[in-house]
Amino acid sequence: MLLRGTRKRTREQIQDELDRLKTQLRVFGGATGATVTLETTRDQFADSMRLAAEILREPSFPAAEMEQLRQERLAGLEDSKNEPQQKAFTTLAKHLNPWPKSDPRYPSSPEEDIESTTAVSLAEAKQFWDDFYGAGAAEIAVVGDVDPAATRKLVEELFAGFKNRKGFTRLVDTYQDRPVLRQSVETPDKESAVFAAGLRIPMRDDSADYPAMVLGNFMTGGGFLNSRLAVRIRQKEGLSYGVRSSFNASAFDSDAQFGSFAIYAPQNSERLVAAYQEEIAKIVEKGFTDEEIAEAKKGWLQGATSPGRPIASWLGPSPAVSSSPLVHVRRDPRRTDRVVDQRADPRGGPEVPRPGEDLVRPGGRLREGEGVGRRPPAGGGK
Repeated sequence: MLLRGTRKRTREQIQDELDRLKTQLRVFGGATGATVTLETTRDQFADSMRLAAEILREPSFPAAEMEQLRQERLAGLEDSKNEPQQKAFTTLAKHLNPWPKSDPRYPSSPEEDIESTTAVSLAEAKQFWDDFYGAGAAEIAVVGDVDPAATRKLVEELFAGFKNRKGFTRLVDTYQDRPVLRQSVETPDKESAVFAAGLRIPMRDDSADYPAMVLGNFMTGGGFLNSRLAVRIRQKEGLSYGVRSSFNASAFDSDAQFGSFAIYAPQNSERLVAAYQEEIAKIVEKGFTDEEIAEAKKGWLQGATSPGRPIASWLGPSPAVSSSPLVHVRRDPRRTDRVVDQRADPRGGPEVPRPGEDLVRPGGRLREGEGVGRRPPAGGGK
């Protein structure tokens, strides 16, 4: 709602001003935080920051805009609620992250989101902003041809006195030993199917094994076309339209997650799961070759430090919310080559589950998705 109007401008006037300033501005958030991103020229930076401050501090919450936004969100939820990918990831998230409905981290389904979106009132939206929006626990990162002293003065001027009525308390994530789950969800009216698997790992991003896990994930499925999963499942066997893996760890809590997914034709379900299990088994039993590791380091570093990657994204997010790929280089991504070269050898990483034991159990037609959790071995597995 913040971009829908302020006390001084309508939504159209806000957009007109952004166009005049040649500025791209986004505001997004949820129950646990809010983020503003801004991209502009040096000459328009100060005025763009003033507009951003106005949007954050002086929203008008127009009733008509609220209803329009509600209908837009409901339409999107209706369109997505029966999609295989949505169902797969919702099923997996609910199993891996069993927070109660009262917790802001609760992984709601589209059906639940439809119910809450229908029920929420304009007064409740205003009250949430009034209670929780403020600069008391905020961080800002500015990258570009700007004067640091003048920028600091501008930020202090724009956000002085902008305090949260309710103070910030970080939500602590505690590792939970989730049981193995194999679940298939039928979506008979869909032509494609989605496979999703997940694993919780008791690891933080300053753990000794963290760089190895980052690089290991890159070689497993994070490197896309050059990864083990993509080469086997997509390129060699042609079973999937897209297959990837991911790994994320917190800067504060020993509660990381490894996940993977694939999009495929339902009739290829059994072959896809078998290929996935075999590739993971090879990684667990034999690791990666020296050549793979050397090439992966180059590829990962190239992507992490490419000119197209916004430097502000490394500096801005609070570690209480998210962490950069390597906590040891959070403030300077150019140091990643030294850290990776010295520490990232996935062959000596933590124990991971062997397919056929706990990671993935095939079954059903897997029309929708297969959500998986596992009991970790001593020393690692989340």
